[in-house]
Amino acid sequence: LKKPYDEMVVRRTNRVYFRQWIQDAVAQLRYYREWFESPNNRAHFRQSFGLATNVFRPRMIIVAGRKRHFQDDVERMRLVSNLGEALEIWTYDDLLARARRYRTWLSV
Repeated sequence: LKKPYDEMVVRRTNRVYFRQWIQDAVAQLRYYREWFESPNNRAHFRQSFGLATNVFRPRMIIVAGRKRHFQDDVERMRLVSNLGEALEIWTYDDLLARARRYRTWLSV
């Protein structure tokens, strides 16, 4: 989880990229994912949290910023696709929309 109101994208002539704080969050999650590659680390994690199964290659999601920080969906897809398939970025607007859909689904 990162801040919702800090701008996420830098736009320069012929270049668009994530701000450094997003790149730092990506690096942090990649480090965590690599940590889970070790069987010893997975076993320690499983035992520490009383899990019945090992965690292996966890899904990585950064929740940060707002939808308006992207110019459009095409810009967002280009930026996120450069991060690799194992990493997602959800904005707080995305999280709220998911929560509303889930609440609607529960009340059906």
